Formats: sequence, C-alpha cells, structure tokens
Amino acid sequence: QIGSLRTWLAAHRPSASALHSNSEQTLRLTLFAVADAGYQLPGTDCRNEVLLQTLFSLKVPSQEDVAVATLNHAFPNGPDLCSSTRVLSGCAKRRSLDMALLVLSWHEVNNYALNHYHYNAVLDACSKTGTWTRALLLVSAMEHSQVECDTVTFNTVISACENGGKPEKAFELLSVMLQNKVESNTISLSAVISAYGKGGEWEKALDVASLMARKGVPCNTITRNAAISACEKGGKWKEVSKVLDTMSRSQVQSNAITYSAAISGCEKDGEWKEASQLFVGMEQKAVEPSTVTFNSTISACEKGCNWESSLKVFSVMVQKMVEQSAITFSAAISACQANGEWERALQLLRLMTQRQAETNTITFDAAVSACEKGGQWDKALQLLGLMAEKEVEANTITFSAAISACEKSCKWENAMHLFRCMSQSKVQP
Repeated sequence: QIGSLRTWLAAHRPSASALHSNSEQTLRLTLFAVADAGYQLPGTDCRNEVLLQTLFSLKVPSQEDVAVATLNHAFPNGPDLCSSTRVLSGCAKRRSLDMALLVLSWHEVNNYALNHYHYNAVLDACSKTGTWTRALLLVSAMEHSQVECDTVTFNTVISACENGGKPEKAFELLSVMLQNKVESNTISLSAVISAYGKGGEWEKALDVASLMARKGVPCNTITRNAAISACEKGGKWKEVSKVLDTMSRSQVQSNAITYSAAISGCEKDGEWKEASQLFVGMEQKAVEPSTVTFNSTISACEKGCNWESSLKVFSVMVQKMVEQSAITFSAAISACQANGEWERALQLLRLMTQRQAETNTITFDAAVSACEKGGQWDKALQLLGLMAEKEVEANTITFSAAISACEKSCKWENAMHLFRCMSQSKVQP
C-alpha cells in the first residue's frame, strides 16, 4: 500500500508556489485527496509518508517557515516518539541533513520529547554526508540535554569522521567510548581502521586492529578488508600478506574486496607473482573477481614486465563477461608496449573501440610506444591521426615515441614534421 501511495503522491505532489501560499491548507488538501483515493489515513505509516513527501518537496533553508508550518499542522498536539523517529530516519535515508536538523530544532523549540533514537537518526544523516563537525556538535547537545550516548551514537559519529576524512577524531571518539565504558564493537573499530586506511596511515590502522584482538572484539570480513586496504594504500605488501594469513587462521571469509585490495597492494609493491597467485586463489575459493580485481592483476603483471600473464588475465575477463574499463585496456596495452608487442597492442585498441570504452592519452601513449619499440613508424603516425580524429590530446610522451619511431626508421622528414606539430600544439619537448 505504501508503494502505491508513493506513486500516487509523485503524480499529485503540490507545487512549490502552492506550498508557499498556504502550507497548512495544502497539507490538509493532500490528506483529504489521499483519503478520497481510497487510502486509510488513520494509519501512522500513511500519514508519515504524506508528511515526508511534502517536506521533501521543500527547500531548506529558503522554505524553512513552510516546513515548520507543515510540521505544526501534521502534529498539532506534538508527535509521538515513534512518529518523530520515523520522520528523522526518513531524512537520514534520503541524506537530507538540513531537513533532519530542522525537524530536530522544531522538537527542541516546542519542548517535544527527544531521546537517543532521534539524535542517532540525525547523526546517521551526518555520517552519510561526512558532516563530522555537525555530528560532534550534536553529541555535545546530547550531553547537555542529558540524553544517553550509546554504542550506536558513537559508531555513527565515528563513521561521520571516517567519511569526513578525520581519522584522529575517529580515534578520539573511540578513546572516549573506552573511558566511559560504552561498549565498543566490530563496527566501532572497523570504522576507525577504515578512517586511518583512507588516510594511508597503515601503522595506526594495524594498531587499532591489535587493540581489537586484545579486547576480544571479534573481527569480521569488513574489519580485515579495512586493514588490508590501509596497508595497500601504504604500499606494504608484506603487511597485507600477514593480514591475509590471520584471516585464513581465524576462518574469516574473504570476498572480492579482500582480494582486490590485496592484489592492488602487490601491484604497488611490484609483486606480480603474488598477485597472480592471489588471483588463482580466488577461483579456488569460488570468489568472483570484479573489474577492479582484474585491473589490479593485469596492472601488476604489466609492471612485472609479464605481458603474456597480463593478456591471459584479460582473456579470462572476456570469458567471464566482466566489464572492461579504460583502465583495463590501458594496463593491457601498456603490458604489450613494454615488450614491443605492437600488433597485440593495436588489436586491443581496436577491441576497445568496439566495446565503446573511452580512449584517453594514456591508452594512446602505450600504443604509440609499442609501435615505436616494434619499429612501426607508419602505425605510430596513424595512431596520432586517430588521436586527432577522436579529439584525444597528445602529450610529450606521445610525440616523443612517434618521433623516435621515425628516427629508428630513418624517416627524418616525418620526425621534423612531428616536431613542428609538437610546437604548434604547445607541447613541451
């Protein structure tokens, strides 16, 4: 019934001008119209749905007075605790922090009861939008109003700090939790690990993981993935390997995210053999690799100058019908370029066009360099022409590779022509 009601409301939503002229009358008419359409309005769910649809048709703060009038009409004697929670949770679900704060303020001004469920719903909106400063202010307001901060409260604020890129604040909140003997759980610690990971502070991320072990807080896949991602961003393959071993010993299940982060760590550390082994291990454990996993594996093999392995992984990707991106093709073409496999590089470039993957300067740089290493000066010039046709900007690497291809084949006139084109294009030699 609620699903049908949403459809009906979308077709009969009042205009902004109507809401401006008389929000109370508009809401009343909407309620009557819904009743006429055959919906039973005494039900709280339906009333809340009408209210939310009306509120979200407004813009805050420009239509703040209209929103307040709408709330006053919907709850003339004040909302019950359940209705308040549903409205605030609806704001969080839609990532509408401004509306959530307005509804919270409306409660406070009218001295309507507020509990930790209400504040937690608003904090959830802060978390989803990464508004960590507002989240911290709300926690202070809770303490001032003597509203209990529970585990959910702290977890949500820690997540807000994580999403806002503030790992130190996230750790401070974790410390406050421990000092106040508020129970910390897997979610609390995973969020702090993830916050440090996003900032590339892998050592601190592992310290928090050790703290989890000491406190006997169970680690799950999300926790371990956060730790692996932290080490991967720091380019610490050995630490990634240790976390993977710990996962295996503690029987924590690995997923595509685990392997993607681990393989990416191998790629950054130049460990292509380990990346290949992990990729094979995914199949053995029936974990389906994603585009990111394939890209990292192809790139790791490319950096290890193993073009054959790169193309084998690419073939598996095609067989499994996993979507290939511009990054996929660029990595595979770069692998061919490193070994002068110009024919394969051009085949991949043609396939890239067929798949309508977006070509870029990096892709063409690799293809032109492959032709240069293979002594194919005419193919290199054709690629430069294709770049101009596709409006892909050529850079110093592109021109240098093409000029070098001409020089190796004693085509000095072509080389001089390219040098003049380079100057005309304002590309620095």
